[in-house]
Amino acid sequence: AVVSTQSGHYGRAGNRIATMLVYLREPDAGGATIFTDSGARLVAKKNSAAFWYNLLPNGDPDLITRHAGCPVLAGTKWVMNKWFHHNDQIFTRPCDVQQFKREKEAKLYNGKYTV
Repeated sequence: AVVSTQSGHYGRAGNRIATMLVYLREPDAGGATIFTDSGARLVAKKNSAAFWYNLLPNGDPDLITRHAGCPVLAGTKWVMNKWFHHNDQIFTRPCDVQQFKREKEAKLYNGKYTV
C-alpha cells in the first residue's frame, strides 16, 4: 500500500479513500469532469453527484480515477468536493466507546433516547 508523503493536514489525513463531487451550478457550456486514463466524462448537471473510490482494495492508488475539470466556456460552474481520507480523525478525536455506552444508557434511563 502507498503511504501519503504529503506534509501538513493532508499528510496526517492519510490516503484519499474516496471522492464525492457534487455539482451545485452547471455552466452554459463546457465544464465537464474527465477521467484522463479511462476517457470517461461527467457532464456538469446541477444537483447531481458522482462518487468513486480512489484506492484499490489492496490500498494502492487506483490511477484510473485521475481526473480534471475542463474549462468553463460560458456561464459559471460551482462544485463541492468531499474527500474521505484514511486517517481523518483517528488521532485528533479518539473514540471513547465506554463514554458512548454511558451516554446511551443515560439517555435510555431518562426516556429521551430514540433510534
